[in-house]
Amino acid sequence: MLSFLRLSRAGQRVCCRAKRVNKNFKRNESWDAADAPQVYREQLPKHSKLLIALATFYPAFVTFYLGYNFYHHPEHVTGHYPKMEPSKWTDEELGIPPDDEDIYPPGYIPLKDRV
Repeated sequence: MLSFLRLSRAGQRVCCRAKRVNKNFKRNESWDAADAPQVYREQLPKHSKLLIALATFYPAFVTFYLGYNFYHHPEHVTGHYPKMEPSKWTDEELGIPPDDEDIYPPGYIPLKDRV
């Protein structure tokens, strides 16, 4: 229960008040540009309109392309198999024994003959 509270925002306030330490702070050293502390709720950098347009267009294009080709060319996914027609199969291909062959094991008594 305590670990779940630490994961939630309200639980962090309750459980971790004593741990309010800036983990990016380096004692007795000056800050380099690479080691600069991160600011809470820092504004994200603005992206260019071209990048936003590409980030919108590219997934839409890929989704359309895959959907179109799955619909119009399903054999690319399912494979190139001939259409099966069971009416043309022989009994031998289906594993059905000939009518004159005894299919029962020796000593078998059919149900209608049992007492």
